[in-house]
Amino acid sequence: MPFKKTRAASSNHPAPNVRETLADRITVRYAKSQFDNSVKPFLPAGHLNALVTRKSIVEELTDKPLTPDEVELALQNDEDHETVVDYVLLEAQKVFAITLISGLCGGELNETIRHNFFHAQWKFLAPIFSKEHPTVTLKPDHIIPFISKGSSTIQGGFAKVYKVSIHHAHRPDAEADGNGNVPNLAIKEFIIPTSNKESQEDALKVWVDEIDTLDKVSALRHENLIEKIAAIKRGQQHCVVFLWAEGGDLRQFWQTFPRRMSASLVKDIISQLRGMADAVEMLHNPEGTTHIRHGDIKPENILRFPGPDKRTIGTFKISDFGSAKRHAVVTCLRGKTVDGRWATKVYEPPESMTNKSGATSRLYDIWSMGCVTLEWIIWLLYGNNELTEFKAKIIDSFGDPTPFYVCQEVEEIREGSSTTKYVAHIHPVVQGCFQDLSNDKECKNDTALCSLLDIVMNKLLVVNVPGKAEASASSNPQPSKEMETPNDQTSRAARTRATAKEFVKALDGILKHKNASSDSYWFTGRSREGAGLAGTVVHI
Repeated sequence: MPFKKTRAASSNHPAPNVRETLADRITVRYAKSQFDNSVKPFLPAGHLNALVTRKSIVEELTDKPLTPDEVELALQNDEDHETVVDYVLLEAQKVFAITLISGLCGGELNETIRHNFFHAQWKFLAPIFSKEHPTVTLKPDHIIPFISKGSSTIQGGFAKVYKVSIHHAHRPDAEADGNGNVPNLAIKEFIIPTSNKESQEDALKVWVDEIDTLDKVSALRHENLIEKIAAIKRGQQHCVVFLWAEGGDLRQFWQTFPRRMSASLVKDIISQLRGMADAVEMLHNPEGTTHIRHGDIKPENILRFPGPDKRTIGTFKISDFGSAKRHAVVTCLRGKTVDGRWATKVYEPPESMTNKSGATSRLYDIWSMGCVTLEWIIWLLYGNNELTEFKAKIIDSFGDPTPFYVCQEVEEIREGSSTTKYVAHIHPVVQGCFQDLSNDKECKNDTALCSLLDIVMNKLLVVNVPGKAEASASSNPQPSKEMETPNDQTSRAARTRATAKEFVKALDGILKHKNASSDSYWFTGRSREGAGLAGTVVHI
């Protein structure tokens, strides 16, 4: 540890005194930020109070080590010292520390102020992220207190995501573990182009819109919605801070989780689906007049946060509100569709094609939840390989993934004139999957999975939406009798897609079923050896 020689040597003290300076004690407390290209030291929040004390200030002013009694004597003999000490303790701890680190002394003062002080100050100005300060605007030289940083993963066209760990002193609201570490964070950094003004304006609009939406989403405080911890603007950098999902996303869960069919796993999954459905319902119908449509619900945007009980699947949270659209008035009052250029095509609903000129309703999300729920049922019953094969069959003539519906062009004659429009049908592979699942022994006889499949078939993956008079019987497939089971016998052509509230109610019906206390309601216990989708395709 370096020590500073005092400048108080005299003939009475031929050997200069050596003491540990306050600057020495400050520097050994530095942590290292790994966020930028080079490692940058910073002093964690709260450390100055323990370092810049009445005694340490007087020792720096007198440039010699002192006992407590000597400190008080020095202050009694010099009123200026006492004034400076009081001011530093109350108003200027950081300035005093920066001055010492900069090496301010004697004739070097002006040069040091111009150079060293400016660079040294940032070590003491690392921001604190708290609920009281959700948005932080920083200078380009501010050091961000992330003490480790993982590799980035590209997300969409305007952002990249990092895993970082933050020094615990700079996130006081977080609960630390037994080692004093706080949970890892995800940093979504928006890529702001500089060479093209139009692209730059687009990217900045994405940033502003997403922060605005995330503020509203975070205010809902829902367990199954991702919450923004902070927004950071540092020079040209624009970032959003979230909790890091240690369990990855839903797609990764399906690929890696050791699936073993059991009553507890089925109940756990349906409970999480109910939580996410309730989250969507809160987005669609919050208190107030502004409604939010997510617009891009898919497995990659559903994050898993493992809980302390490793026997459960944890908590799944809907994330990535970059495509979210806010509805200040009900959809039917708007005259045109919103821009959904960043949404994922595979999970988009039929009206994306059949009603391009119309407004997009919140029922967009319900169709997407239907796709996700169907995939979850397939994974639960047959595993990820079977799910992958199912998805591989829903492709177009070029081999590219397509939505869970197909469209046909039909000629419509009105008042002597002919127009062409699109009519949507459930994709033949999806219809075949419905039939195969309906024949599975776990989806028969009023079981939990029988009811869940019924919700997907008859409430979620339904082409017609309420209030659309143009959605005629011909816009839905004419399924076989087998597809009319499990439960709802109403003609699919006469049904309309459920709202989020209806989705929640239907899931509550499963969780509160009269047989819910029996394991056999959730899983019959029969062997799943050799079980799989038959690969039925229902031709339109």
